[in-house]
Amino acid sequence: MADLSIASAPSLTGATLAGNDLLPVLDVSASAGSKGSKITVGELFTGRALVGGTAAGLTGFGIRSSGAAFDLTLATSEVLTAGRKLSFLLGDADRALTVPATGIVALLGTANVFTRQQTITQATANEGILASTGYSLTGSNTTSMINYSGTVNTSAVVNLMDYTFTETAMASNSTFWRIRGGASGTAVLASLAPVGGGYRFSLPSGGMVTGNSSISIDYFVPGIVMKDSYVLSWSSTGVYYDAPDVSLCRRMPGYLGMGIASSAPSAQTIGGMQGLGTNITGGSLNFGTQGTGTGTGGVINLQTHGPGASGTALGTLVNVLSILAPGQVKITGIPTSSAGLVSGTIYSNAGILNIVP
Repeated sequence: MADLSIASAPSLTGATLAGNDLLPVLDVSASAGSKGSKITVGELFTGRALVGGTAAGLTGFGIRSSGAAFDLTLATSEVLTAGRKLSFLLGDADRALTVPATGIVALLGTANVFTRQQTITQATANEGILASTGYSLTGSNTTSMINYSGTVNTSAVVNLMDYTFTETAMASNSTFWRIRGGASGTAVLASLAPVGGGYRFSLPSGGMVTGNSSISIDYFVPGIVMKDSYVLSWSSTGVYYDAPDVSLCRRMPGYLGMGIASSAPSAQTIGGMQGLGTNITGGSLNFGTQGTGTGTGGVINLQTHGPGASGTALGTLVNVLSILAPGQVKITGIPTSSAGLVSGTIYSNAGILNIVP
C-alpha cells in the first residue's frame, strides 16, 4: 500500500462533522507504505478518553451511559454575557449527585426556593438535624430568623407545628426546648422541661406571659393579672368543655365573687383546711382586716338584699351583720316583732334580743 498523500484539503473551520466523515491519519514512525490511513469521526470519539486540553465553542456534549447505548447530553440555552465556569469540588473522594425526578438542585452560598416538602432522614447518631449560625439583624431591618406562613382550611384535627420524640432517658435539668437571649445570648428566656413525671413551663424572674392581652404573669405587677371578664375555674375533670362547679371572678371593682352567673345558681362553700387521718381536728378559718399603728382593723360586714322590682337587674347589697370592733356586733334592720319569723330567728323587743322558739 502506497503512503497516503494529500495534495489539498478543504478548510474545516465552521464546518459540521458527521459521524461517518473521514479524517486522515498520518503515522510518521510507520514503515514505508504504511504511513497513511484514515478513520471516521465516530471511530475517533467512540470509546476513547479525552485527556487534557480545552474544547471551546461546543453547544453541548454527551456522555455515553455505561449501562446502555444512550447519551446524557449536557447543554445550556441560557444567554451568557461572558464566559462562565461550572466547577465541582469533590473533596478528593468519590461522590454521587442524585437529581430528583422533577425539581432543581439547590446550591450552597445562595438563597434557594423549595416548592415541595423536604425530608431529612438522620441516620447518624449524635448528630443534629438542622443547625444555623451567623444570623445578624442590624439597622432597621425586620427580617425574621424563622418565618413560617401558610393557609389552613380543613375540617380535620391538625398540628401546625408537631415535634415528636421518644423520651427514653434524660439527665435532670434537661429541657424539651428552650429559648435563650440577652446581651450574651445565654440567658434562658423560656423553657419546657420534664419534672417528676409531669412537665414544667418556666420563665425567668421578671418574665411575662400574656393571653389575648387579657391575662398576664409577672408583667409590671408580680403574679397573675386577669381582665374582669375572665374567671379562674375548677371542674371534676379539668378539661375545657366540662362545666366548672367552682369559679373565682371579679364582678366589679373590689369584688371577688364565687361562681359564674347562672339561671340556676348552685350553693358555694368556703372551707378551712381539712384534717387527714383518724380523729384529726380541722384548721381554723379566719376572716379579718388589719390596720397599722393606732389604726384599727376594718369592719367585717355580711351583706344581702331583699326583693326588688321584677327584671334582670342585680339587687343592691346592704349590710345585715357588721363586726365593728372586738366585742361590737351590729345587726342592721333587725325585726322588732316575731310575726312571720321562723324558729330560731332573732328579733328585738324594746331593745331586748329574743329568739323565736
